[in-house]
Amino acid sequence: MRLFIANGAGVEVQELPFAGELMDVKDSYSEQWRGSLERLLRGFGLSLLVPERFYSRVNHFINDHDLRGRVVYHRVPPGIPPFQPSHDKGRVIERMKLKEDYALSSWVERELRTHFNHRCCETIEEFEHSTGFAITKQGLIRSAGTRHLKDDSTAIRDPRHYILGWSNLEKIQSLEQEQRQVAITAQNRATVITVSAQRQDAATARAKKAGHVQSFRTFAEIDWRSAVKRVKELEERRRDLEQSSDKIKKLQEQLRDVELHIQTTDETKTDTAGRRGGFKNRQEEYSQRLVDCEAALTGSKQPDLSCVDIELAELLDATRLTIGNASVLQNKAETILSNRLLELQKSRGKQVDLITRAMGTFLGEFPNLKTDLNPGEEFVPDFLRFEENVRRDDLPRYDQKFQDLMSRDVLVHVVKFQDTLDDHCEEIQSKIAHLNVALRGIEYSSRTYITIRANQTTDPDIRNFRARLKGCLEYGLAPDGASRENAFRRISDLIDLFREKLDWSAKVTDTRNWLSFAVEERDTGTGKQENIYEDTSGKSGGQKAKLAFTILASAVAYQYGIAKDRENPESFRFVVVDEMFSRSDETNSRYALHLFAQFHLQLLIVCPFDARARVVEPFVSSYHLTLNPSTQYSTVRTISVEEVKEHLARQIPPPVHANA
Repeated sequence: MRLFIANGAGVEVQELPFAGELMDVKDSYSEQWRGSLERLLRGFGLSLLVPERFYSRVNHFINDHDLRGRVVYHRVPPGIPPFQPSHDKGRVIERMKLKEDYALSSWVERELRTHFNHRCCETIEEFEHSTGFAITKQGLIRSAGTRHLKDDSTAIRDPRHYILGWSNLEKIQSLEQEQRQVAITAQNRATVITVSAQRQDAATARAKKAGHVQSFRTFAEIDWRSAVKRVKELEERRRDLEQSSDKIKKLQEQLRDVELHIQTTDETKTDTAGRRGGFKNRQEEYSQRLVDCEAALTGSKQPDLSCVDIELAELLDATRLTIGNASVLQNKAETILSNRLLELQKSRGKQVDLITRAMGTFLGEFPNLKTDLNPGEEFVPDFLRFEENVRRDDLPRYDQKFQDLMSRDVLVHVVKFQDTLDDHCEEIQSKIAHLNVALRGIEYSSRTYITIRANQTTDPDIRNFRARLKGCLEYGLAPDGASRENAFRRISDLIDLFREKLDWSAKVTDTRNWLSFAVEERDTGTGKQENIYEDTSGKSGGQKAKLAFTILASAVAYQYGIAKDRENPESFRFVVVDEMFSRSDETNSRYALHLFAQFHLQLLIVCPFDARARVVEPFVSSYHLTLNPSTQYSTVRTISVEEVKEHLARQIPPPVHANA
């Protein structure tokens, strides 16, 4: 019961002790008082103690489940205050001991002092003169004023009924002794039962015989001695008569001969009748077999069966065929032919499997034929027709020509194609290296410059394409037969992919996509990397424009060949920039103009003529104003910087002086 409750409530069994496990009778009082104290405390000792922290879980489980039994438990609150002992001596608590170092022992002690504060009386006189709760060594208990109780339904000193104490060794020993005694008693009673059963069976047999004797009405019915004597007398008389008459002896001999002849004749008759019946049955059976054979021959497609006589003789090992053994030989022939048929089918299955595998291998080498051919027994005619077409067209004659073209043209073109792409990629990297030389001379900030970094891309399409292109040349420019076919198949697959995926083809053959670019900002003095820009996300419009202007200026300087000789008057250096200030602040715009001025570029800026255009004044010599007042045609008017300054000066109002 306790284990069931503990498992159901999710509590360890040792957390729910019985009260009897925490108390015991002191050794000095055990011999005289244990029996009566066990009776007094039995109900309390068999109750469970539930600590406060588990009370709710245990309560819910017991309330919600059918325990199939009776349980008593106490709610034990935490922090039991010390109990003031009574000065009245001779109480139950003085004869008890509690389990040490256990949290619930103090609560058990309090319960003993409160609810089991019986006086232990040595004599009945002391019991009668005492007041309140009292108990004697013989188990007489007084409680509740007038109520007395003495339960002798069990022996008072029987340890089998003891429940107090944290060690039940004595109780176990007592139960084991009782078990042994019960086993001995059971064995003795079994022996008695066996002997009694045997005696009962013997008595039953005697009674049955006595009942059979009672069925005879006179002694003559069971007088077997008189009957034996009478038979013996008659036998002697018959022998005397036989010996006294020769005629009777002769007649007896004749009688024996006649009886023997009759017996022999009967046996011959029976044998003849049996043989006649067998012949008749065999005749009917053979007739039916003959009819079946004629019917089988009637349905045969081979009118002349003489051609099978030799094979049949070999099959039957020269055994003579008769109507009698026809069915046996038929079964034998069917068995032999069935075995041969199974062997032929098995051999045919192996051949079909080999042919199917060969078909699959052939179609694997020539997958373009799968639209018309499939591996399987039912497609053998199609393969034979294909073979006939190949032989008729004399295709093997072109195999050497294909091999020559494959080695001389196709693989060479693939090599040239790969070299061209690699050269383009290397050219881009070389140009970036020269561009970085130009960028090294441009001041990006007061203490840094920028450089462009180009690494091989990790794009899966590019990597897959380059790997496939390299795989086409895996076997070299002069591969052998199987390697040549593999190389051709890879080249064919790559060409098919170019045709099917045009966007993919344009992407993977553009060598600019082979590289991933980033801009590094480095310290001018040490060359240490300060920042890296793999994209422009998170940057302002001005910062993006500054980065773009820096790379643009260096690219133009590299393209025009003026990165090293910036002041060469003979070089062409004209640049047009549209909407230069649309997404750039004044500071970055001035930075770009200073940058273009460093390379002495001839700059044409296209922008609205507004306040933002005043930024270019220190860097330009004239303005070209495009006017279209009527929206029908436009006119261009050129104005020098000096004219613009004079016009703006006239727009400034004169200063106003205060009267003295």
